[in-house]
Amino acid sequence: MRKTALLIATALLTATLTACSGNGGTSATTSNTASNAEQQTATASTAKDDGEDQNAGQASTTEGGIDVDKGLLNVEITIPAEAAEYYGFNFESQEEADDYAKEQGFKSATLGDDGSITIVMSKSQHKKTMGELSKTIDEALQEMIGSEDYTNITAVEHNDNYTSFTVTTKSEELDFNESFSVLSFYIYGGMYNSFNGTPADNIHVDFINEASGEVIDSFDSENMGDRSTADDSSESDSADAADYAAQLDKEEYTYDDGYGSTYHFIVLKNNSDQTLTIATNSVAYNGSGDKIGAGSGHLDALGPQSEQLVIESIDNVSDVDHFDTTISASKAKWYEDATANIEVEADVLGDKVIITCTNNGDEPAQSVEGRVIFLKDGECVGYSTNYFMNMDGKLKPGESLTKQFDYYNGNFDEAKYYIAGTISK
Repeated sequence: MRKTALLIATALLTATLTACSGNGGTSATTSNTASNAEQQTATASTAKDDGEDQNAGQASTTEGGIDVDKGLLNVEITIPAEAAEYYGFNFESQEEADDYAKEQGFKSATLGDDGSITIVMSKSQHKKTMGELSKTIDEALQEMIGSEDYTNITAVEHNDNYTSFTVTTKSEELDFNESFSVLSFYIYGGMYNSFNGTPADNIHVDFINEASGEVIDSFDSENMGDRSTADDSSESDSADAADYAAQLDKEEYTYDDGYGSTYHFIVLKNNSDQTLTIATNSVAYNGSGDKIGAGSGHLDALGPQSEQLVIESIDNVSDVDHFDTTISASKAKWYEDATANIEVEADVLGDKVIITCTNNGDEPAQSVEGRVIFLKDGECVGYSTNYFMNMDGKLKPGESLTKQFDYYNGNFDEAKYYIAGTISK
């Protein structure tokens, strides 16, 4: 049931996010499920059948093109063909749809002539599905706390209908990931209320500093368009985004770890005169040209003439023939690239690389990370990562740290190493 709730609700995400953001909304890409959903054109409608008397007196709620019809006995949702196929409702016959409905305990699942799927469930089933969806959202929120992407977030709280979120963080100023996480809260709130048939005009998010208890920033989905113009140069930055991406040199490597996962390494060199924030998204294809997976990555700050490595992890995928990669680049708003002031010394040994990083700058460098790829005959045969940070997560001015990057798969004939690090603006 939980999987069903997620599939249905995720198929509705695009229209939900559109509704939450209003007419002036901006377009952004998050990771994994959310980013895939935002790329779909999903609308929902309500199909009528011969049993209209069973739904007499029903209440219909529409949000962002989504119609949720709650009758006296049933709740009915139609998922359009493009979203249905993308999210696994790719029934080839009505018989398969019937089997699915029986398996899930739904009243019916009807395959439309246009490929759409109409699911009818009882009110009790709908209530159960909403409970499972709520549980899944709560688990996703808990996984954010203290995670690799959100190291400073210590708590996430919300009201009953996910229209208001309170995020507690150690940060005195939001970092890039924390600011970007707002889209996830918008999506969770919009998704829940869309599927529940309770339109959400606005999703509100407060960020609170853990030490002071004060609100350090607030966001509202209804003001997404206004937030996008906060920086005076945002319009020109948007217009120049394609130019920035065009000024990146790209080199790619693929590594199959032999355990069912594939890594896509993208070496990017910034030939522009601006420090850039980079986001990548890649679709993996097999030798027959079929899509078999997807991954994404990002760089917080890639300075002029700087070269860094993006790592995209594609889980449960092997035998990749090629990738179709999209790279977006914009002026970095939250960070400067610290690597210009970091001196790097590397010793390449037979089974490892030892790297020393020294901060020759005047400010502490944050999240200084070394990424090494091991090559044999020009092919990637392994990789290793490590951080150059003290207990407070920084490499202080004048400080040197040495780290070891191991290779366990026999011999390599070349090792390429890259350093990334940031300074908050």
